[in-house]
Amino acid sequence: MNIEILKNFIIMNNNDVEHSLKLFMDNPGKLTNYNYIQDTTLYLNDNVILIKKNTLKIEIQGIVVNIGNKVCISKRGSKACIFINPNEYYIFSKKTKNKNNDRMFYQELLKVM
Repeated sequence: MNIEILKNFIIMNNNDVEHSLKLFMDNPGKLTNYNYIQDTTLYLNDNVILIKKNTLKIEIQGIVVNIGNKVCISKRGSKACIFINPNEYYIFSKKTKNKNNDRMFYQELLKVM
């Protein structure tokens, strides 16, 4: 059963998911260079960390390689691809300092279309 255990707590904290998760996670330090993605909008080659909503554990850390009904994540250190339902996870994407990244390219491409 997939129950979002922090749903009411997050609503009470003005929907601040990132802060609420860090209060209850075992190792919140892993999220220091990552931003929470509100609307589960993922782009190819995004470096992501996925936290399961019902356990609050980091389940997957990797790169987005395919987007469809289910999202395919290539795990770090492995060529295997894992298909996930993005609605079951809190998704954090890595902050980028480089202006020439894929996320910016795909966002601008969607604006033009």
